[in-house]
Amino acid sequence: MPRLFKLLACLAVPAAAFLTFLLQPVVGKLLMPRYGGSAGTWLTISVFFQAALLGGYALAFWLLRQPRHRALVVTAALAVAGPLLLRLPPLTLTGWPEWLAVLTGLTISLLPAVLLTTSLGLILQGWLREREGHVPWHLYGISNLGSLFALLLYPFAIEPAFGLAAQVTALHALLWLLGAVTLGLVWLERARREPAIDVRNTNSDAPPSPAPPPEKIPPATTALWFTAAFLACTLMLGAVRILSAELGSNPLVWLVPLGLYLLSFTVTFSGWWGLRAGRFAVAGFAVMLFAYMRTKGIADTALSVRGFFYLAAITGLGALVAHGLAYQLRPERRFALFYLVLAVAGLAAGIFAAAVAPLIFSHNYEFAGSAVALLVLGAVRLLAPPSWSARLALTAALAGPLLWFAHDQLLLERGRHHFRNYYGHLILNRGRDTITASSETTVHGRQFLAPERGRIPTSYYTRGSGVGIALAALQAEQPALRIGAIGLGTGTLAAYARATDQIVFWDINPLSVKIAREDFTFLADSPGRTEVRLRDGRLGVREDSGRFDVIVLDAFSGDSIPIHLITREAIRDYQAKLNPAGLLVAHISNRHINLLPVLETHARQTGWALVQVTAAPHGNLIQSALADRTIYVLLYPTSRAPAIDRWLDAALQDPDYDYTLTYGGPGGAVDWTDDRHAIVEVLQW
Repeated sequence: MPRLFKLLACLAVPAAAFLTFLLQPVVGKLLMPRYGGSAGTWLTISVFFQAALLGGYALAFWLLRQPRHRALVVTAALAVAGPLLLRLPPLTLTGWPEWLAVLTGLTISLLPAVLLTTSLGLILQGWLREREGHVPWHLYGISNLGSLFALLLYPFAIEPAFGLAAQVTALHALLWLLGAVTLGLVWLERARREPAIDVRNTNSDAPPSPAPPPEKIPPATTALWFTAAFLACTLMLGAVRILSAELGSNPLVWLVPLGLYLLSFTVTFSGWWGLRAGRFAVAGFAVMLFAYMRTKGIADTALSVRGFFYLAAITGLGALVAHGLAYQLRPERRFALFYLVLAVAGLAAGIFAAAVAPLIFSHNYEFAGSAVALLVLGAVRLLAPPSWSARLALTAALAGPLLWFAHDQLLLERGRHHFRNYYGHLILNRGRDTITASSETTVHGRQFLAPERGRIPTSYYTRGSGVGIALAALQAEQPALRIGAIGLGTGTLAAYARATDQIVFWDINPLSVKIAREDFTFLADSPGRTEVRLRDGRLGVREDSGRFDVIVLDAFSGDSIPIHLITREAIRDYQAKLNPAGLLVAHISNRHINLLPVLETHARQTGWALVQVTAAPHGNLIQSALADRTIYVLLYPTSRAPAIDRWLDAALQDPDYDYTLTYGGPGGAVDWTDDRHAIVEVLQW
């Protein structure tokens, strides 16, 4: 029986962690079409799961201090209530603030299930400690392997192969299976009558050993647990934010930073991690961090191989330093308190990185800041002798050069103004003749400062681009146009509006709206009627009471892809709001992702035609009109094909551009729906 209990526990612990990490991306994708793909939705979901993890640890902490009968009853009730009360898709509430509606719906729909999956590992560690007389620390490492397995499996195997309906069915089945295993473990624990035998006491006639006194944890030790865990989690979330600027909010973005973070728990809690391994980790971490600060590799204009290497190395080694330090300071018996402090630190780091840092930092300073703090903490604790003078000298030796490198880099930022909020980071660069808005890797718009040139459409929106060709041709056909644009940027498209035209922009980022209105003049100078609505574009189009002559999807010009805007159902939402001869224009210029196969599939399914227009401006035009190479896709009813062909034939005569036209064929191997979509299918590796 003891062997069976241990075997089932070693299976249940990683299985519970696996289900926890599987629930989060599934829930996020289920809620996207309902609440939109804003960062606020993803933030609220992330905060819920971090809070649920803390709640599960707190529940386990409480149960392990209760009489055994009570703990068994509560655990058995949770094993039944978790799968029985799980509700997927989660409850959605109308008329509430979005963050409150999401939190309330998730709490009602998921709380018993996530309490089961997050508390079970700690409960079983407590029961095994009573059986074996020592804390099975390795089980925490095994549980993180379960989390890592879910992290790897979801974007590469589950997401591409199965729709959300199938994923929900599988989650229900797996949760019932976990509940059954938990009930079996409760029954085996109930059958255990005798306490663990002290093998050191072989004299059966000797009096029983007195119970050990309660273990006292110094406050300084608790503070070190919290600090190390907080810095490691903040570092990981900073790396995720850097990758999100390239690939958007999707499970693939979390793969490397979170995977290395989880793997560090498995390595450090394996039992062999010691002082020597910790010192090697600190040394490697210092080398990578100094190289990053010296070369600014991660802040390249694109995510280079070197930048990605630094990102991964700093995240992984930093997590090893932090979690190795925490493991070396672990208690002898009060493991539940130890894990509870780690969970509090994780929740605090999540709130700080998602809600506090965007308010107090104009740049992603929390990544480098947490790395420097973690390096100093690890070096002082693991490398320096225990005298304060030696520790202060080591701190100055490490932090001094790093701060000097940071100072040099800040000098290079003169003339650039950084803005940041929950939705991301924007940089405003005002030069002698132009003003440019960009993120770390993507230009969002440029404008000439001279009033006589201020209405020239620039960057991705020049008159030779796909959208410029389409709008000019439609204006030649119709005296008045109603244009919808998902994505505001700097409002450059407003330069095309005539006095008789109306253009409606949708954007979810208030900062974009502020910059477009206060720093750029495309909106203010447009002779047409312009309207900016702070709303998710797909929901905004669906809710609009009128129809459009053209809808421009401009949420894909950066490298962050809001997938819910380009699913089959989304395309049909747009088509339903177009006039019979209306046109859908998608801007898909991208370094890492090719969306053409997705749009080809949607065009074929709806009976529409498609052409991809790649426009490469010549050198003189790049300088004189601030033109960029662009890729646009035009989707249109087949009845419009002759007119579209005429437009493009005329455009090919433009001597300032080299054009490549790609007409959609019977291909289109990627079918994205609200139920099934996977970013890995369109990555350009």
